Amino acid sequence: MLNIVDALRMARERREYERVSVALPGILSVPSEPTVKKCTVIDLSAGGARLKYDDAPPAPDRIAALSIEGFGIFEGITVWDCDAEYGMRFLFGESERQHLIQSLSVFAAEGLAAVTALRKSERWPQMSQLCFVRPNGQQYLCEVSNISFYGVALKTTERPPLQELVRIGETYGRVVRHSEDGVAIEFLMFAEKPSGVSADISERSAGAQ
Repeated sequence: MLNIVDALRMARERREYERVSVALPGILSVPSEPTVKKCTVIDLSAGGARLKYDDAPPAPDRIAALSIEGFGIFEGITVWDCDAEYGMRFLFGESERQHLIQSLSVFAAEGLAAVTALRKSERWPQMSQLCFVRPNGQQYLCEVSNISFYGVALKTTERPPLQELVRIGETYGRVVRHSEDGVAIEFLMFAEKPSGVSADISERSAGAQ
């Protein structure tokens, strides 16, 4: 049985994220256990999933990965609630959460086939180039190795500090990862230009075009 802290957290998640009723095959893998567990995803939200297992469920509070047909793979923590129902609380960033919300909206409106098509079209390899601009006005033309609505991976020898704000065209982003061949930048959405980026970045960028 969950303690009061867990119960309040789960109640808060139910209020914060709308749950969508589904009946999708799932496979849950727990690194600490030797075999995977087949399950059915009963409902799904941006905070987690409620599951029905074919066999015995895993213990609660286990790090796990849940593969959901059509939606992909999600990492999180196994949970039990006070009604002996089982689920998983997802652990991911805000961009991934918004991605799942979009997928759930598509699923509710158009069905699983539309979600699968959306996933296939969202991310694709590219050989094009993009220029990112740092707050000091320095510009770097890079090859795009991967891009989606939520971010871009660039091949470059330049390594801005993690969390630095940069500009790519008309979009602002934040450096979130360094890799062997470049950087990953997560796109950001602002009501107005962020104060962390110098006011003349836009002018310098336009002048370079």
